[in-house]
Amino acid sequence: LAVLAAATGEDEFLAWGWRIPFLLSILLLAVGLFVRAGVAETPVFAEAATTAEMYETAASTYEQLTAVSPAFQQVYATTLLYWGLRLSHVGRHDEGATRLRRSAAINRRRIEQRPDDVVAAAALALALAKLGDLVAAEELARAAVLPLRAAENYQFARMAHLALGVSLRGQDRLGEARTEFLAARELCAFGPRPDEQPILRFEIALTALEINQDQAAR
Repeated sequence: LAVLAAATGEDEFLAWGWRIPFLLSILLLAVGLFVRAGVAETPVFAEAATTAEMYETAASTYEQLTAVSPAFQQVYATTLLYWGLRLSHVGRHDEGATRLRRSAAINRRRIEQRPDDVVAAAALALALAKLGDLVAAEELARAAVLPLRAAENYQFARMAHLALGVSLRGQDRLGEARTEFLAARELCAFGPRPDEQPILRFEIALTALEINQDQAAR
């Protein structure tokens, strides 16, 4: 105010100059509200992108959010996980494996910080199962599935069952694998994400194919 008064002169400052700081404060308030609204809308945008299976867009957005707040680490890791699964399902295995490894790295760090984090354990188990680390995946998933079901965390309980199914199938325990996939499908009654169902259908169909081939070979 003193600088403004000196620049405009006492008469001009009293006549109109005093209004300038208030106008500037209103402008700054408007800019702040705009920025805040933009930050608030970013997770919504990322969630919408994930629902539409626009994984690249969603992952990029969540990566930016993770840099601002660690609270977004789990959703970023989960987005990478589903993205990796879908890429592997359409034959883009190298690209899928890259996303799965990035998801696994995030969840490993979370488990190092909180060894009892069964959500991170289920997600890590599924990534490891798809990457071929079958024994470690089975161990993590078995430890996580019952606590997740008890807590009614059905999304990650489905993930744990899915991880068990993939790891058991990889060990040629096809009947047990099918049981786990069906358990995951039953939990879809509790509101699955839209992108979970095609992933689950693919894994069930692949297991059914392997069971038929095994029976035909006998």
